Amino acid sequence: MDAIGAREVVTELVDVREPVAGVIENVGGALLGEAFGLLGEDGVAVSVGQASGRPSTIDFEAERRRGPAGRRVEAFVVGLGMAPDLAILLDLVARGALDPQVGRRDSWLRFADVVHDLRDRKITGKAVLEIGG
Repeated sequence: MDAIGAREVVTELVDVREPVAGVIENVGGALLGEAFGLLGEDGVAVSVGQASGRPSTIDFEAERRRGPAGRRVEAFVVGLGMAPDLAILLDLVARGALDPQVGRRDSWLRFADVVHDLRDRKITGKAVLEIGG
């Protein structure tokens, strides 16, 4: 994790001892609410998925009273406005400055099998489908 700049790695949220500036959360369910509770002032939690299959729950009234101020949740949605950001990411990957964590490459003709394996968590990282592969 040092290679990607992580100062500290925890496997359970109870191990987080101080407020954080940001959270990227992909499990959903109660975990999003717990992660939101760890945010410091003006912190941002970005929800990028719902791997748990459970609806996310946050008691915003309790969180408002508890503070700190300025915390927010954003839902990550892919849209047309992402082109400039994607161009930056592609440049970083092309230069070798960012590892996209590709767990599997396969032919696009095996699309259904690859999607099945992704959903069953048999692939770590991303899957790349190659046309003509």
